[in-house]
Amino acid sequence: MNTPPEYDKKKNSQRLRDGLRGHVEMVAGRGRAKYPSMEKLDELMQLIGDPEIVRFPTTIVFTGDDSTPDEAVKVERDHDALDESYIITLDKNFREREADAVMLALYVIVNINYGKIAKKEEAEDFASILLGIPREDYSRKVEALKNELQ
Repeated sequence: MNTPPEYDKKKNSQRLRDGLRGHVEMVAGRGRAKYPSMEKLDELMQLIGDPEIVRFPTTIVFTGDDSTPDEAVKVERDHDALDESYIITLDKNFREREADAVMLALYVIVNINYGKIAKKEEAEDFASILLGIPREDYSRKVEALKNELQ
């Protein structure tokens, strides 16, 4: 019986990360092909309603007028739903700024699709591909939007 080659944890981890990134890019590319204009909330609603792009049912809400801003965007599991579903909550300050709201919401979709394994890089890759803009431009814009609330 042959002994298996020594397990290389670092190499395996990199293979898994590369596989995740490839899948994120594939799904985002599919989304870009199906939904080439991603500037309005109704376009975003079509995308999040597509199970080929967003794995679980998802809704979008804005914080109430009486709440104080704490996060530009967050995603949480909808504990009231019978099946696994999610709620993307955007700060009320972005209610009338559809392109900015879309940009922020796209950032958290990888968490819905991939859970905690998805990191900032995957979120930025996913959203920038869907928007058709360079990742660095997307990253700067999202950081600026988040900083508005601080």
